[in-house]
Amino acid sequence: MATLEVESVEEMNRFEEMLATLADNREFLSVVGYFVMVLVTSAFLAPMLGIAWTTGGLAFLLVNIPVELGLIGLPPLSVLLIGVWLGLLLLLLLFDMKKRLQGLFLVIGTLVALLGLCSVGLVCGNLNLFDNLEWLGAGLLVGTVLGGGRDLPSLLDNQSVEFRDAAQWVFYLGSLLVIAGFVEAHIQYPLEVTGSAVTLGGSFGLDSPPGRSALFDAALTGTFVYTLGKFIQYDAETDLFILGPSDSGKSLLLLGAYYQASENINEKYAPQPNTEFYQVLGEVDDNLRRMNNSGDIHWPVAGNNPDESKNIGFEFVHGSAFPKNVEVHTVDYAGEWLEFVPDVITMDNQQLDQYLDEEGYDNLDVLLSIKRGIKAADVLVFLIDVEKHVAGEPLEIGTYHEICEKTSGKRVLLIATKCDLLAEQFEQETGLDPLLQFTDFQQYVQERLTRRQQVQSLVNQAAGSMIHPVWYQTREHSAVTAETENNVERIPSLTEDGQMVPVGFDQLLDHFGRGR
Repeated sequence: MATLEVESVEEMNRFEEMLATLADNREFLSVVGYFVMVLVTSAFLAPMLGIAWTTGGLAFLLVNIPVELGLIGLPPLSVLLIGVWLGLLLLLLLFDMKKRLQGLFLVIGTLVALLGLCSVGLVCGNLNLFDNLEWLGAGLLVGTVLGGGRDLPSLLDNQSVEFRDAAQWVFYLGSLLVIAGFVEAHIQYPLEVTGSAVTLGGSFGLDSPPGRSALFDAALTGTFVYTLGKFIQYDAETDLFILGPSDSGKSLLLLGAYYQASENINEKYAPQPNTEFYQVLGEVDDNLRRMNNSGDIHWPVAGNNPDESKNIGFEFVHGSAFPKNVEVHTVDYAGEWLEFVPDVITMDNQQLDQYLDEEGYDNLDVLLSIKRGIKAADVLVFLIDVEKHVAGEPLEIGTYHEICEKTSGKRVLLIATKCDLLAEQFEQETGLDPLLQFTDFQQYVQERLTRRQQVQSLVNQAAGSMIHPVWYQTREHSAVTAETENNVERIPSLTEDGQMVPVGFDQLLDHFGRGR
């Protein structure tokens, strides 16, 4: 029996290691997956598009209007359209650092599709690029202009440029092409196209050509449109809102995340704070500079008074292969308001105003900001104060359960702040460096905190979410106060240039970027 238990534990450990490896390489796996999808869909959709073109249906008639009007021949028109498509892709491939890899994949997919069309007797047999180079150039120019080529001079100033117009046009044109191709190849509509005339007649239904499956082609079309939609995204679809009790470190959490984002990204992708957070950063910088000069070290962020709140946040770039803009923001409020949140989030403004009058408070704006933030959020970030846990004090997180119940459907991310206290214990007990063995330390923090049934219940309610540890490097400091002769407190350890040292925030930014 003991042998079976040991083998079971070893198998579980191997499974956890495999999951950790996949998690560490998720971006690489997504790159491979998207590349395979582009190749497969391009190769299999090309014959369908060839069939759609040769049917001479309504789509062909619409595209052929300039030819019928005598404005241009069919081969030059085809080369012109190919040039427009390539012009859009080249903007992404050559000049948009955030979409360079996607542009490369789509260029390869385009070449695969053109080869597929050649295999069914189209493109290669009736197009002569050398005779229509001027039309190819015109198409490239049109594609560049449509895609936002006016922003190209900004590259000379070493600025990061996003060609969102090009990405949008690629999505619209690519989706229109494959959807129209599917309709022409598989859908029989009550219109008869003869030459350049369209008349009512026939019936509506499926009419798949030999060798093609409507279901298979529909799946390919949907996959292509989905992949294309993912390719053009510049912004992550995640809005995070941070909640925490008094003195749990809400401001310091966002500050540490900003510092880490500033270290991770080059100048072109520097994080962008909003106006109120920019002011907070300035105040913190001034405080750190004064502390570094005077030697009087303390935490540079003061707690909020109950009557004030700040909408603070910043935008950073997450990912290297498929980088996206991620916005992290919250309402920085006094933690004392947390106990009111479960009641507030289900009230309308009139009920909330009446509720505050009954309770004897006059802080409608603060609670409205919290309510709006929670309502707009996809992910609720709950803070657990490790300092209170180590001291044996109440965690003041009882309202988290009720908030989860009243906001069902929102994902929850649990973060343990001030983990420097547990980091020292972890190193003493295991002999391991929590920085180098971060996964082991995270499990250690999870085990220690979930000894409290309140935390274990919260983890269960959050679908088994792992608790993510963050902290600043600190040191003990003895100070004489009016209350005690020798008060030992922890203060931040500053670098030579007077900066705080955040830890665990690199992994936290990854969680923010993925929204889980």
